[in-house]
Formats: sequence, structure tokens, C-alpha cells
Amino acid sequence: MKKHLLRVICMAFVLSLCLPMVACDLSNMQFGGLVGELMAGNNVEGEETLGQIYDDVIIEDILPDIEIETAIDTNWAEDFTGDIYTEMPTEDITYDDVIDFPTEEHPTTEPPVVDAAPDPVLLFSFDECDAWVGDTRVQQFFTPGQHANWDGIAIIEDHNVDYVRVRGWVAFSAAQIGEIGYCIDYDTYEFNNAFFTGTEQPVIDAALSMGAQSASRVEILIPVRQLSGKHVIEIVAKDENGYLEIIGTFQLEKAADPYAPQFLLDANALLQSAAQFANDLHTYMGEDGSFVTMKTLNANDPYFVPVMPANNVYANVRFIVIAYRTNEANASGELFVGSQGGPTGQGDQHKFDYVGDGAWHTYVLDLSKVEAVNANFDLSYLRYDTFTNPSTDGQSVDLAYVAGFDSMEDVMIFQSQNKLG
Repeated sequence: MKKHLLRVICMAFVLSLCLPMVACDLSNMQFGGLVGELMAGNNVEGEETLGQIYDDVIIEDILPDIEIETAIDTNWAEDFTGDIYTEMPTEDITYDDVIDFPTEEHPTTEPPVVDAAPDPVLLFSFDECDAWVGDTRVQQFFTPGQHANWDGIAIIEDHNVDYVRVRGWVAFSAAQIGEIGYCIDYDTYEFNNAFFTGTEQPVIDAALSMGAQSASRVEILIPVRQLSGKHVIEIVAKDENGYLEIIGTFQLEKAADPYAPQFLLDANALLQSAAQFANDLHTYMGEDGSFVTMKTLNANDPYFVPVMPANNVYANVRFIVIAYRTNEANASGELFVGSQGGPTGQGDQHKFDYVGDGAWHTYVLDLSKVEAVNANFDLSYLRYDTFTNPSTDGQSVDLAYVAGFDSMEDVMIFQSQNKLG
């Protein structure tokens, strides 16, 4: 009984709140169709009136059958101990911490279109890759024409291999043939026009058919004599506008040379060191890239520094070898070497005479004779005065390499394997 009584009370309360609102809202609204008929108190044939609908409503089907005996107890207010809030708190709310998002002005015009750098090469045909000792081919890394089946690893077990040859042809995008070269271990790009060779007509025809404007057969010689262990070799091309493209890559794994020098500065390394620090010298690469020419400018203390102080310290360097060629008669050079600091001229200098007959010669300096070199033969600097007290301008000397060794046996073996001239 209590359940039904409560339901009636609740329904009456809800209707008392809602009907005035409905009456107010409906007074300003017009309804058509069935709703209009009902609101007007008219019966639509076959339809029930609102009163009949309400009479048929079963309240028990609307509210869930739950026990609320305690909720309607007459003493419920006395048992309630919580606070009752009749008003919202009036505490001021500040918005100091609210961060406004910046308003961004959208561009009214589209950004300019930047053209991508063109590819200098349309196609590089990687036809052959092999290893050479002098003029003798000692190894092929894949069957010519089968580069696609190669794993890209050139394994060389003979430490005497002088260079790796890459042969193929290049189709250039421009009418002007660009440059071709190589790079070892992501270092300096080495370009040489000598890498371009005679080109067969079928190669030219194939290049033109694919849209190229020029093409050439190439034979790229990569010096590896002084390399050991793993290295990355890249074949690179550059067009007349300076755009560079890597057109081939492979890995080199070469056995170590037991007679290798402690350090070796070839013609390219000597040219770079002279560009870094030199005085009164004009330096340029020789015709075939195997030597560098150093010429005095004004006969005033010409020198360069192959081994910069603190840049490198080479251990156990007993002998220094210089491979040179000059036509200067009665000329001499001078070396400054030591184990600490830099050149001082106090106990670290050694003068030597050139053989001025225009042929290649090697000069060997025993560092045990140099006071500034310690008992461990550590080399921390090397300054090379190409000529001492030159009598005229324009004196020149060609240098193939400057190297350091730990034994005379290694010097002899190295010289026999790297004959000059």
C-alpha cells in the first residue's frame, strides 16, 4: 500500500510542476494533425483522448519496484546529518591561469613551389668490379653484367691489392658530360676525368633512347693498397651545375697488410695538408693524380705541415720516408719532427740533400737521430720545409708520399711493392 501511495504522490507532484509550463508554452504554439485535435479536446475517430490515455497508464510499470520504506519515514529529516546547500557558493572565480591560444593568420596565397634538384644521371650501368695488383687482375667480385645478383660485398684476402676497378657506363641528363668519381667512408669525393674512356656507339644509342643527352663509358680506379678491414665505397657523379648524385655503393672487406706503414700520406693527403697550413708554396695535383707538385712563390721560407701538432700522434714511428722528384741542383730540404708540442728549431730539425736528376728517389730519416723524439718514437708533429734558403723563385719538387714505419724491413718491403717511375 505504501508503494502505491508514494507513486501517486510523486506523479501528482510532477504533474503540478509540468502542467503550468506546458500551458504557458502551448498558448503560443499551433499544432496540426492528431496533436492539434487532442489539444483542442476533440476526439479523432478511433483514437483515445488524453484522459483515456492517462487512465490506462499503469504506474507500477513506470517506477521500479524498490524498497523505500525508510525514505518516507516521518522522522527522516531528524536522521539526516549532512549539510543542505540552498544557494551556489559566491566565491569569486578568476581566470588568471587561462592561456589564450594565439590567433594564426592563414596565408592568403599558396607557398611558392621549389623545384627539386635534378638528377645528373639517368642511368649508371654497373658492369664490372674487380681487384688489381699492378697491371694484373687478381679477382672478380661478380660475373660481368650480373651486378644485380651481387650481394654488394667485395672481400679481398690479398693485402697486396693496389686498387679496385669499377667499369660501366653513365647516361647524363645534360648535354655536357659531368664528372665521375668515388668516395671512401663518406670522406672526400675524388673526381678524375681520366675515369672517362672510349665509348661504343651502342652505349650512346641506348642512352639517347632513354632521354639522356650525353653518355660515356667509365673505368673508375679506387686505390685500396693502404686499406684494411671494412670500408664503404661510393660511386658518385656530378653535373656541370654542381649537383651531386651517388650512383653506386658497395662494401669493401680487405685483409690487413702486416707490413703496412704506421701512417701514409699520399698525394691527395699531402695536397689537403698543404691547403690547411702552408707558407710560400703553390701546390697542385700532378697529371695522373699520383703525386703533388710544390713550387716556391717568393723564395721566403717555403714549408707545409703534413702532421699537425695535437691532431694525430703516431706511435712507434722509427723511420720517415719521403718519395720525391726534382730537377733542382744542389738543393736541400728540412724536416722538423718531435714527440711533444710543435716545431721549435731546438733539437727537432734535420736537413737533407735532394738528388736533382729528375728521377724518383726516397729519403729515409732514422728518428733515433733526432733529439726531440722520445724513446717510444712517438710522432706528434712533422713540418716539411721543401727548400732551405732557395736562391730563386719557382723551385719545385714532386712528392708521391710521406710515410712512417716501425722497422727498416717494412720500409724495404713497402718500397718494393710501391715502385715509382
